[in-house]
Amino acid sequence: MAAVAMTAVFSVFTALSPVTVRAGESAPAPAQTAIQTNGAEPGEKEPAPATKAGDVAINEENFPDPAFREYVKRYDKNNDGSLSAAEIAKVKVIQRLFEVTGLKDLKGIEFFTALTELKCMNTEITELDVSRNTALTYLDCDGTKITELNVGENTALENLYCNNTGITSLDIRKNKALKILWCYNTGIESLNVSENTDLTTLDCSGTKITALNVGENTALTNLYCRDTGITSLDISENTALKKLYCSNTGIASLDVSKNTALEELRCTGCPLAWLDVSNTHLSTFDKPDPSSIVLTLGAGEDSFSIEEKLPGLDINRLSELSGASVSNGRFTNYSSDTPIKYIYDCGNGEKLKVEITLKGLKTASSISITENLGKTYDGQSVSSTPAVTKTGSTGAVSYKWEKQKEDASWEEIAAAPADAGTYRVTAAVAADDNHQGATSDAEEFTISKAIMTNTDIEIPIELKGNDGKELSTVTLPAGWTWADGTQELTHSNSGYEARLTVDDSNYDYTSVSRYNSSGHYVARTLQVAVPMSESQITITENLSKTYDGQPVNDTPAVTKTGSTGQVSYKWEKQKDDLSWEETTAAPESAGTYRVTATVAADDNHQSATSDAEEFTISKAANAWTGALDISDWTYGAPPNTAAAGFRFGQPRYLYSDRADGIFTEAVPTNAGTWYMKAVVDGTDDYEGAESEAISFVIEPKSAAADSQITVPEIGADTDLKHLTLKDGDQVLVQGKDYDVTTMQDGDTVTVTITFKGNYTGAMTTTYTLSDKKPEDNAGAGSDKNKDTTSDKNSAGNGAVKTGYRADTDLWGSL
Repeated sequence: MAAVAMTAVFSVFTALSPVTVRAGESAPAPAQTAIQTNGAEPGEKEPAPATKAGDVAINEENFPDPAFREYVKRYDKNNDGSLSAAEIAKVKVIQRLFEVTGLKDLKGIEFFTALTELKCMNTEITELDVSRNTALTYLDCDGTKITELNVGENTALENLYCNNTGITSLDIRKNKALKILWCYNTGIESLNVSENTDLTTLDCSGTKITALNVGENTALTNLYCRDTGITSLDISENTALKKLYCSNTGIASLDVSKNTALEELRCTGCPLAWLDVSNTHLSTFDKPDPSSIVLTLGAGEDSFSIEEKLPGLDINRLSELSGASVSNGRFTNYSSDTPIKYIYDCGNGEKLKVEITLKGLKTASSISITENLGKTYDGQSVSSTPAVTKTGSTGAVSYKWEKQKEDASWEEIAAAPADAGTYRVTAAVAADDNHQGATSDAEEFTISKAIMTNTDIEIPIELKGNDGKELSTVTLPAGWTWADGTQELTHSNSGYEARLTVDDSNYDYTSVSRYNSSGHYVARTLQVAVPMSESQITITENLSKTYDGQPVNDTPAVTKTGSTGQVSYKWEKQKDDLSWEETTAAPESAGTYRVTATVAADDNHQSATSDAEEFTISKAANAWTGALDISDWTYGAPPNTAAAGFRFGQPRYLYSDRADGIFTEAVPTNAGTWYMKAVVDGTDDYEGAESEAISFVIEPKSAAADSQITVPEIGADTDLKHLTLKDGDQVLVQGKDYDVTTMQDGDTVTVTITFKGNYTGAMTTTYTLSDKKPEDNAGAGSDKNKDTTSDKNSAGNGAVKTGYRADTDLWGSL
């Protein structure tokens, strides 16, 4: 059979905090509260539960007040230094905290989320946060030092005692379950109980409230509102009311005739003109004796309406009237020297003595304004105390100011005017002890508009903006606005229209140029300094290439933003020491270069220079473009021109007498077979090149065909070893250029000249020995054997041109 453990419930009744009791009144009976611990009383031990993540450590961080921290250890049943969720859930009531020595802070109370009752009255706490204690039904913080209290989250609250604290406001609109509210002796200035329809007891005595509406609190049985500033109280809906304490308030009339359950009524110290307690059965009734009222009447007011001055008073309940008469609902025949007295029938046999003291019945006074207040607008108010003359009262003088509206009617203004317009002022002298007050005739005056000229308009200067931004980004002095703030700022602007909002109610701008009366502004064109906006330029074209004899593009492609100005380029070549030197144009030679592009400024944008773009023109490999060629020629003729084609460079031609010989630039002149090759020297731009050798021939000159070769006449007397043969002016060398042979046949001698080397061919001539001149006959001037050949066929000196042909030739070609 399962055992059922029953948790003992202990109930302890303790008296509430003391209630202020005034003379002639008895304190409300203190409530008694059962303190339920649900088995969580100190000293009871429970098995220590396992520590969980949600446990609350009993430490300085969670419970900073050492006294309160020590107090809550009683709920740590397993003494593990923490409050588990189960331990916290068992704490329903925390009470008698006033017995905890040194307690000043209840920080940590928020962890007790199951708490239904909190009694911290008469402690030293200065703050109280119960926003997380949403299960609270009972809260007593009476007599603490708190200055604020928020119970908006405590919607289950039924009993609230916050009296004798420093709070100045209290919002209980969300506490719809509230039954008892004690907030007396606090600084509360207003109290709204319209949502607290279950309220049975309300004590707001000793507060600063000036009005109280309990029309929705139909369950109210006890109402304490004494020592407050309220001047009226309607309890006609509170038919369950048993106690009403409203002493020492400004209540001037009180009707409890509908409160048939009322048992106690205390209204001493109230200026009651009448009181109706009909239909009640009061066991306690304290009323003023007498009820003293002060009425202030106007000067010369010799009668006043009872309904107007003392609303609700039934003149049929008056008796023993003295100091005045009643006629047609008005009091008449009174004086300031004698109070009006009467006894009012309150019903149920109760009488109320009333004494009314009258004030304000004094001799007449007079007052007139003598100062002329008219002027031109100067920004200053007219005199707030214009000069007056007065008679009678020596009381304070006040002024009423009015301004004329457009429809010519008048409206009151709060103070002496400064703005242009039409006004009037009325002076009033207050009554003194012997004289009535008095009011002057209204004195009308005008504040004229001040005349403005162009020179009065202060033009903003030194305005600055950024190109491309909206005009609205340029800040103007107070009063100025841009006509169109969306305009885009440009460097080349000629100014922008701005408008100065003017006070044309006080100033006359009709003489100011560009004044707009409908818009209430003056327009001006303002100069804005807009620095040129930045530009950007970047070279995007890759100029690197292999040398081709052509310069790189002298206008490489760029991308740019901003300026639309002309783009120029700076070219530089890297020197051997890696420094750079500027060149005049786009390069074509091999090397390392860099180029910088610059876009010139335009009207609205700055110039910009790109980063230097480095590039390389690589040395080119050379190659043949045409075969090496040269034509043969004959010795003595001008050399033929060689031809060779290379991709780069001008070739040099080298010659040798052997294909594998040493080649030089010397052009051969001698007849024979020669070899030639073409060479292009390498440069920084391209590689060198050399052709294969080709052969060519310088043909020997034909002695027979060339008329420039001359041979002397040969006869029996000719010294064949010393012949003089010429090729033009050149003397031929025997043995090198020719050989001479002879053949004798009898007396006939045949001489043969055989050409060789640079010459070719052979020539023969014959002579007979008998033709030999006698030695003694030989000599100068002898003309026996003189050549009879015509001079035109002679080369001179007896020589014969080898190229001449005639039947009489001495020489014959072989």
